[in-house]
Amino acid sequence: MNKPEPQLRVGVRPLSLHDASSLLALVQENRSYLLESFPEIAGTNSVPELEEYLLKRWLQNTDPTIFCHSFMISEEATIVGMIGVVIQRATKWANFEYWVTKSRNGRGIAQRAVRIVCEWSFTNSDIDCLIIRATPANRASISVAENLGFSFIGNITSQLTSESPPIVFRCFQLGRESLGTDATK
Repeated sequence: MNKPEPQLRVGVRPLSLHDASSLLALVQENRSYLLESFPEIAGTNSVPELEEYLLKRWLQNTDPTIFCHSFMISEEATIVGMIGVVIQRATKWANFEYWVTKSRNGRGIAQRAVRIVCEWSFTNSDIDCLIIRATPANRASISVAENLGFSFIGNITSQLTSESPPIVFRCFQLGRESLGTDATK
């Protein structure tokens, strides 16, 4: 008789500048994996560059129309990724962006972290819906969205940086009214 695998503990906590060296190690380990969807963080090569990237994200919070929250994702107290929520105050929606180190993919970590941050976002803001964007090739993120009850709303083409080529993203949304349904538990 096979014993079920134990459920690993996944957590999120606010990201701080003190996390820069740990986060840089993950970026270096996953640079090619991050280039497509996270070119800015993938382009950091030192702790000062990563700190500058993080400060730039947090400086967005001086804009009264948006608010950016960044979290570290951990598994059994080991930092394994990052998750961010950018809240658009005027439209009352928020965009998710997240990644988990490639060596930990397929373990449900991103799904558990996204669920935690969904609950946090709806509890701590007045947003009405959350958006996940994923490239069509990113089956893992599409599965996260579908498994948590996000609905497919269409494709958009976006340019992540002024130097990067346009990328097609599949977009999914989850409304406040969906929180607490079986899909998000």
